[in-house]
Amino acid sequence: MMERRESRMPQTAKSKGWTRPLSAVVVFLLAATVANAQDSQVAQGRDSSAATVEYISGGVKHTHKIPADDGDSGAAAEVAARLMQLQKNDIVLLPDLPKEWSSGRVQGLHAPNGFNLDFAWQDGRLTALTIHSKDGNPCRVRYGDRGDTALIKLEETKAGESYTLDDRFRFSIEDDTKRGRLHVKDMDKAILTYNYGMQLNTGAEEKYERGCYIHPLWDVNGWQRTVTEDFPPLDGHLHHRGLGWTWPSVKVRGLKVQTWHPSDPPLRQHFVKWLRREAGKDHATVAVENAWLLDDKEKVMTETVEIVMHPLRTVTRVRDERPNRGSWDVNSRAIDLKLTFEAVGGPIEISGGYGGLLLRGSADMKGGVITTEQGPLTGDGGGPHPWADMTPAYEQPASTRGVAIFTPANHPPHPSGARRGDRPQTPPRWLLRTSYGGLMNVSWPGSSPYTLEPGKPLLLEYRIYVHEGNTEVAQVAEAYAEYLEQRK
Repeated sequence: MMERRESRMPQTAKSKGWTRPLSAVVVFLLAATVANAQDSQVAQGRDSSAATVEYISGGVKHTHKIPADDGDSGAAAEVAARLMQLQKNDIVLLPDLPKEWSSGRVQGLHAPNGFNLDFAWQDGRLTALTIHSKDGNPCRVRYGDRGDTALIKLEETKAGESYTLDDRFRFSIEDDTKRGRLHVKDMDKAILTYNYGMQLNTGAEEKYERGCYIHPLWDVNGWQRTVTEDFPPLDGHLHHRGLGWTWPSVKVRGLKVQTWHPSDPPLRQHFVKWLRREAGKDHATVAVENAWLLDDKEKVMTETVEIVMHPLRTVTRVRDERPNRGSWDVNSRAIDLKLTFEAVGGPIEISGGYGGLLLRGSADMKGGVITTEQGPLTGDGGGPHPWADMTPAYEQPASTRGVAIFTPANHPPHPSGARRGDRPQTPPRWLLRTSYGGLMNVSWPGSSPYTLEPGKPLLLEYRIYVHEGNTEVAQVAEAYAEYLEQRK
């Protein structure tokens, strides 16, 4: 597993929080300083009953009672502060949860303004919440990434009523059938939109209409922005599309056409049917069947796409010693992509630079930094690489954002120079650009053609790694090593 370690920004100092792993035996006996304690107060109400806390640490289940009249000191108060705090009149859940408490649940934790809370978590992620109102007051609860990813507002409650909100803590899928767009979220944080319908920006010629690609792909920062761009208006590359998979040279039925630029006759990807649309507590999966239609009529290729989206994951914690600054988690998300292609009715030949998986970065990636296993590139580049990562150039190392593409060890070799001696040439070759706009392309099969035959499908697999921080802070190299290990 990838190691979770702390990173240091320029001009930082040591945290005043817990600095060593907690012992499962003495965890409730240790005094701990709550992060940013001067701005937070322990959220404990006053009630005659005690809350029950159960959690798993080191594979062992532990149970603890938190008396309502324990006060704001002592071991029980320290436990409560890890589970719940009051910040600016909002109840914040799991604001400082120790990594060792892998899963657990709480029953009857007393919160200010007349509320009792029952909630549960798994791998540091809130999975269930019930709010019991004693006095009928309004209630605000924050949760998720650093306690501010999502906000639950109950403007009105009734005394004695309970409000179960478990559905908020899972992935969700929303189908915009009018625009042909499928939106996927993790809690209240957007992940991506899959454009299954034909898309055309205002002002673009009809020949640029296309479908069956991902845009926007969202970053994982607190204030979300997209990391992809579609129909980029400033550099004339209207055929560029978010995250897609197309080829600039396709020979089929005696014609030379393409799916990258508009061609005559056109060859475009069209939606056929959904194969899977599943949203659960720990992942979301979207699988779809598409067809390549020559002149938008004759089917020449069956294309299946499977996208598996994983939960946010904390990579490291950054500390900042500048005045009035605190510490925060650096998060990431893995998205696995599986593409399958099978020729229909005869062979299809694909080739050309910019062919294969291609990500067009957002506008701020122009002039940015692309890093591979060999280090940062100086200008545009290419060559064989197992992975590549792209970040903007102008932001701080820990506060920036980025997106990487990982290729598996068994990625198909290039037909061109596919073998060196007796060994296949791996990893695949790339085209990497930041001069006119950020672009990462796993350029396969390259300039030498690859022929698909009916009954012999081609499989291409990748992982998209979206992260906060730059390549080093986000531990992209370590994340790639973990990806390879998971695939064994």
